[in-house]
Amino acid sequence: GGWALRSRLSCAMAESAPAAAEPGSSRGARQRKTVEQFTIAVTEKAEFRVLPGTGTRLGDIEAVKAGLEKHKASEPLLQTLYQSAFGRRGAAAKVKAHLRDFSGFPYAADVREAEVAKRSTFLKKRGLPELKELCALCTLERSGTKDELIERLVSFLDKPEDTGRAPTAPRKRASTPAKKAKKPAAAKKKRAASPKADKAAAKRAKAASGKAASKPAGGKGGKDPAAAIKKPKGALELYVDARLPQLQEKNPAVDEAELRDHLRTKWKGLDEPKRAKYEAQAEELKAQYEKDVEAAREAAAKPAIVDDDEDEGGDEEDGGADDAADGDGAVDDEDDEDGGEDE
Repeated sequence: GGWALRSRLSCAMAESAPAAAEPGSSRGARQRKTVEQFTIAVTEKAEFRVLPGTGTRLGDIEAVKAGLEKHKASEPLLQTLYQSAFGRRGAAAKVKAHLRDFSGFPYAADVREAEVAKRSTFLKKRGLPELKELCALCTLERSGTKDELIERLVSFLDKPEDTGRAPTAPRKRASTPAKKAKKPAAAKKKRAASPKADKAAAKRAKAASGKAASKPAGGKGGKDPAAAIKKPKGALELYVDARLPQLQEKNPAVDEAELRDHLRTKWKGLDEPKRAKYEAQAEELKAQYEKDVEAAREAAAKPAIVDDDEDEGGDEEDGGADDAADGDGAVDDEDDEDGGEDE
């Protein structure tokens, strides 16, 4: 057994040893080649950083910050706002943090106009209800056409500033009340016949009449009577509306949204004397708007005259005639006495 083991070991060592060169052969000993492993170079992707803009950080605007906290990072509304701000989709774990650090578009002047136009094109693909929710989240005015909403959003994202407005809560659809379980007919009859039911019905009727009497004169549900008055346009909107027809005539092939973006960018570099005209118009419109609001509220605050008795006037006239005929009227008596003294 030991001899066989030594024989096998010697055979294995002979096979593993390099072959010696044969005498008289020009070839040398065979060299073992090293195995090279194939590797792929993987470059690590740089982490996205929020570059500073020229406006205020959204996290420093309390109303916008509070609005962001009310939404989940995975909601489509925040993803739309993120793409509008950064031009790319964001990871759910970083969406809110990046939006709080956003302070405006950080692009250089040579590419700024093209990037702003891309944001407008992206927002044009969104629906009107979603644009209104974005305006409410950014504390902007919700009313207006689709182009006006896009213009407000892009202008705000270009240079965010605190508007001083509170975020508008999204409108909730009225939920359908659940149907109450039907009660047996016998129980209904018993309840209707009981004096306790009559007393409860009288209480409900009294409460309903009191509620109707205390209803405010401002309109249905106590709404502000001035809510229907349209708010005036600002100096920027007046400038864009005044210059847009000329640009459309000279550039018929260019989209209206791009022309508005061009005018908005041009407004930022406009001289004060040229701005003064539109700012004065905006002040006049604002003053007129405030007058109209005050007049509407004063008109709604006046109490209405209630006169339900149609025959009251006729009765008074008849009574007056009878009093005059009988000589019992108090006023007529005083006149007669005065007349006697004068005589």
